[in-house]
Amino acid sequence: MLQLFRFTTSSAARLLRERFSCHQSDPICARNTGLSDLTTREATLSLREDDTDTNDNEQRARIENFLNSEHLTYQKIRLGAGFSTPGLDRTSIDHILFADQLEGESILDVGSAQGRFCIEALRRGAASATGLETSPERIRHARRIAEILDVRPRPIYLHEDVEHWTAPAKSFDRVLCLNVLHHLYDPISVLRKLMFIARKRLYLEIAPVNTKGIFKVTSFFTSWLASNAPVIVLGNPKDTRRTADGAFILTPKTLSIIINGHTQAFEPVIIHRSSFKNRFVIEARRRQINHLVVVAGVTSVGKSTFIERLKSPELRQRFGIADRYVTFFCHDEFDKLAKGPIETLVFHYDLLRPFDRPLQSHGRDSALTLLSSAEKITVITLFNSA
Repeated sequence: MLQLFRFTTSSAARLLRERFSCHQSDPICARNTGLSDLTTREATLSLREDDTDTNDNEQRARIENFLNSEHLTYQKIRLGAGFSTPGLDRTSIDHILFADQLEGESILDVGSAQGRFCIEALRRGAASATGLETSPERIRHARRIAEILDVRPRPIYLHEDVEHWTAPAKSFDRVLCLNVLHHLYDPISVLRKLMFIARKRLYLEIAPVNTKGIFKVTSFFTSWLASNAPVIVLGNPKDTRRTADGAFILTPKTLSIIINGHTQAFEPVIIHRSSFKNRFVIEARRRQINHLVVVAGVTSVGKSTFIERLKSPELRQRFGIADRYVTFFCHDEFDKLAKGPIETLVFHYDLLRPFDRPLQSHGRDSALTLLSSAEKITVITLFNSA
């Protein structure tokens, strides 16, 4: 009886073995078995190559359709297959933003646009990346790009205005705010918010002062001085549609005073030059204090004497203080405090410090912002019982 078999290339080897099986003891059959296996392997390999070509062609078509159907600007992102989104190549800033290991870190990018920096952070090992963006179109583009590149884990893009959005203290390890501050109506408030949110580092890319505009109403020397002094330049465009183009311009010196003068939670800022439009990148690293021991009391109560007595192992053990520690007095200059990780910091603090000046409360004393940079805090309060 004649039997007809319908089978695909992928099932050919199975059916051949079922219909024409033989024993390895048969020398003829043994010789033909090797040939059959080779033919099967070649057929399977050819099928896989065809599937790969098909997938590549489909991916290429998806990318071309995306690029042709969307209005893409601002950030250049490589999509594969030789395609990139139209925009500026920002790879030159990566060595500043991602100079060290990002393994396991959480990233926030304020003004994330098409998501270029969120994607790059995840590629470098970040555990999560969140982008804030006011443009719904850019958020849609960013999500589509992440799908095309199959970024894992997926970045999270939020349609939010940073001036009205908030997050818990130290909720992101690394915060990026690139070319955003000069578009805000209250940049100082946002800056303080981002400092509050950043657990490890804060990066700000800022526009330079337009000295040509200042030179029109003053001397060249004054315009040069303004770009290097702690000043804030107020924009006043005639076209109201461009109000947020440069509402406030903050110089690097201005930002360093706000970050290192108005608070003490961060190490002295590092100022980098950006290759993008002659701008600056301000890098602020939060102080890394494992155990902060605050020795507090009113003036002349014996704080310095107590700190001197901490040389005794028994007294250190009583308060859980490590044998090696750094001592710092609140009247010292904070920029002299050691950079990098500090295992134990003993901090001399006068409780009367805010009350002979306009602070009038401990909550407004910038010295106490140091507490926000500690993992563990011990407060030892001294008082005179007489």
